[in-house]
Amino acid sequence: MRRYLTKTSLTLLLLIAVAVPKAHGQNSFLTDRTLSQLRGVWEYRTYRDKWTLAFESDHKMLLDREPADYALIPGAIRIEDGDGSTDYPYTFQGGGLALTLPDGSTRTYRKSNAGEAEQLIHGTYHSLANSSLSRESFLFDGDHSFAFVYPSSADTGQYPSDKDYKDRHESMSEARGVYRVEADKLILAFDDGTTSESQIRNRDDDNSVADIVFQDQVFETDRPVASAPVEQISLASQPPPPDHGPILIGDPQPVIIIVTPPPAFVVAPPAAEKSTAKTESKPRDFGSTRSKAGAR
Repeated sequence: MRRYLTKTSLTLLLLIAVAVPKAHGQNSFLTDRTLSQLRGVWEYRTYRDKWTLAFESDHKMLLDREPADYALIPGAIRIEDGDGSTDYPYTFQGGGLALTLPDGSTRTYRKSNAGEAEQLIHGTYHSLANSSLSRESFLFDGDHSFAFVYPSSADTGQYPSDKDYKDRHESMSEARGVYRVEADKLILAFDDGTTSESQIRNRDDDNSVADIVFQDQVFETDRPVASAPVEQISLASQPPPPDHGPILIGDPQPVIIIVTPPPAFVVAPPAAEKSTAKTESKPRDFGSTRSKAGAR
């Protein structure tokens, strides 16, 4: 009997030892997933007012533009401000965040913007470990969702040239999830319940993420090809034109300038002069319409 009890006790201890890490792993995954979904700015608007929640990191937030600390507890968000701590039960409903206020009313916030750190990792990141066509890659949406594309177990990496793209596409598998950035860490929560922490290795001049390290592999973002700079030559740097000696041309033709005299203006004489001229002038002989006597 004692041996049976001892055996039963050992079995229960083994079950507890297996169940506790599993439950802890599930809670850890749910926490990571929720923290990734919360990251960013949420707004609730009425006709006159607006309330905002901005989750900036795993513990820091802005409550209506005022800094506050928060923590996730089972089924609620515990927000600590200058007046103490308040627990807000929450659910995600249709893309919205529904919070239950202390008076029992519900307020549904809508996401208005992604987190600033999450916006800095966006686009496709390819693995540098394998130069074949079936290499792994990440696709980030700049908000909180990602997809991990990798070759399936049956992928040989060899494709006929005429079916290259189709065979490559059909041989790839895809895993999706949510992500967030915490300092120089990239936390990935996959939909299958697993989580992973990746390292942000380098950033570009605009602080966007240039490459990450996932499972000891470097994934680098696609960068646009920089165009060659156009060389500008100033006129001062150009050499002077070659001197070919004097250039001989024919004798210049004389230039003829024709001056047109201005029109003459006739000045009418005064009235007195007109009358004198009229009396002195010989009267015109218009002849007579009658025939002279004896002119037959």
